[in-house]
Amino acid sequence: MEFSKEQNDIFDYAEHGVLNLIVQAVAGAGKTTTLIECANRLDKNKAILLLAHNKSTRDTLREKIGDKPNVKVYTLHGLAWRMFNEHFGFSPEIDEDKYRKYINANMDAIASEEYNALSRPSKLAYKSNVMNLINKSRYNLKQSEKEIKKLATKKYGMTLIADECKMVSDILKWGTTQDKVVDFQDLLWFPSEFGYFTKKYLADIIMLDEAQDASIAQQDIVSRCFKRNTRLFSFGDKEQCINGWAGSDTSAFEHLKDSNMFRRDSMELPLTTNYRCGKRIIEYAKRFTNNNIHAMDGAVDGSVRENVLLSEVNEGDMVLCRNIAPLMEVYRRFVSLGKKVYFRGEELGRKLKESADCSDGETIDEMISSMKKRLIFTWDMLSSVEGADKMEAMTHPMVISQLDTIKTMESLPRTVKTRLDLEMFVNDMFSDEGREGIQLSTIHRAKGLESNKVFVICPSLIPSHLATLDWEVEEERHLQYVMCTRPKYELNFVSESEISPNMAFSEANLLYNELEKIRKEIDK
Repeated sequence: MEFSKEQNDIFDYAEHGVLNLIVQAVAGAGKTTTLIECANRLDKNKAILLLAHNKSTRDTLREKIGDKPNVKVYTLHGLAWRMFNEHFGFSPEIDEDKYRKYINANMDAIASEEYNALSRPSKLAYKSNVMNLINKSRYNLKQSEKEIKKLATKKYGMTLIADECKMVSDILKWGTTQDKVVDFQDLLWFPSEFGYFTKKYLADIIMLDEAQDASIAQQDIVSRCFKRNTRLFSFGDKEQCINGWAGSDTSAFEHLKDSNMFRRDSMELPLTTNYRCGKRIIEYAKRFTNNNIHAMDGAVDGSVRENVLLSEVNEGDMVLCRNIAPLMEVYRRFVSLGKKVYFRGEELGRKLKESADCSDGETIDEMISSMKKRLIFTWDMLSSVEGADKMEAMTHPMVISQLDTIKTMESLPRTVKTRLDLEMFVNDMFSDEGREGIQLSTIHRAKGLESNKVFVICPSLIPSHLATLDWEVEEERHLQYVMCTRPKYELNFVSESEISPNMAFSEANLLYNELEKIRKEIDK
C-alpha cells in the first residue's frame, strides 16, 4: 500500500521520535490503517498496547495485525475488565442496570427528609438528576458530595432540587461494596477508586483511538499502564468532540498533553486526507470545520441531494436525525412496510428507560402525562431558581431533552402500551452492533460509523436554533461535520414533507407556545 506523506511522517516519528504523539485525524482519514502500520513498524521488542474505541475497531485491528506476541489489542472496557480480574482475582457479573435497579428499588428507603418533603413532580426531577449524576460523577472521578455538586452546577449547568449530590455520593459508596456485579462504567471508575496498580498491562507504547472522547476515567486507565519510558500515541479529531454532555472530556487533547500525567511533552501531527467520502460530500462538509480536510486523489464524485423521498432508503442505509423523536416515526413507517430496521446505540435505549423510571404510571399514556407534569415543573423551577425569564429558561437542555423524550414516547409503536412493553422494545431494537436492515441513529451516536448512503431527516433541526451559548453553538457545528462525513457516496436530505420536525425545536416562539399548550393540558 502506498502511504501519504502525512502518514509517513507519523510512522517516522513513531519509530524515531522521543515525545508522545498526538495525531489530529480528520473524519475518514484512515486512522485504523495508520494505527496498524505504526504497530507493524515499531521495534518488536517493545510491548505495544492498542486501545480501540469499540469492538468492531478492535476486531479489525486484531485481524490486520495478526498474532504478534508484543501487541495487545483491547477496547478500553476490555482492558479495564482484565485489570479488574488482575486486582480482585475474580471475574464480575456485568449488569448495565446495576444502579438503575438499585435506585428504583430503594429510592424511598434511602431518601432523606428533604426528599420526602418534596412534591411528586419535584421527586421525579430529583430522581432524574440522581440517575444523570451517577454516570457523570464516575466519568469524571468525583465521589464526594462537594465534588459532585460542583460538577453538576459548574460543568453541566444542572439545576439541583435538594440534596441529590449527597444521595449520589452515598449510592456510589454502595456501588464500591458491590464488586461482584458491575456495569461498564464501574470497570473504568474502580481503578481510581481502589488504586489499582497493574504489572501485566504495562506497555512501552500505548495507542489510544478516538482520543477526543476519552473521559477523565478513561485517561486514568491509560496512565495506569505507563512505565518510566512509555510513549503515548493519541489518535482523534477535536472537530468531532460532540459528547461533552454525556461525560466525555471536552479538553481531552489538552489533558493528554499533560507531561505530569503522561510523562513527557507531545508532538502533534496531522492526517487531513479523507479516504471515505466522495469529493462533493467533502466540499459540503468543509462548511462546518476549521481543519484542512480534503478528498483523496481519485475519489469518486459522490453526491449531496436535497428533498429526497424516504422510499429511496434501503437495507444497509443509515438514517440520521438530530433528535430521536422523528426517528421513532420513521421506525413505525418502515415496520409497517415490512422493512428490517433497528436503532443504533444502546445508550439511547437506556436513556429512554431511565426517563420512564422517572415518571409515574404503568401505561405509556400515564407515563407521558407524568412526564409532561415534570416538564412544566422543570420549566417553572428554572425560571424561579435560576432567575431566568420564561423565554430563557425554556431553552435549557433539561427542558429540551424532556420535551424530545415526550415526543419520542408519543411516537412509539402502537404495540408498546405499557412500561413492560417499553422495556422489551428497547432491549430488542437498540443495539451497539451492526445488524441486518436499516440503521436509525441520532447524529451523536453515529460518530465512528459509515454507510454508502446516508439519509438525514428533519434537516432544519440542525443546527439547533435554540443553541445560544458559545459551547452549544460550537457543538452544533461539530454535529454538522460528523453528519456530513458518515456517507461514502450519497448524502441525502429527506424532504420535510415526508417527516416533519416538531417546530417547537426550531423557533423560540413556537417552543413557548408548545410548553404553554402542555401546561393547559395538565391543568385540566
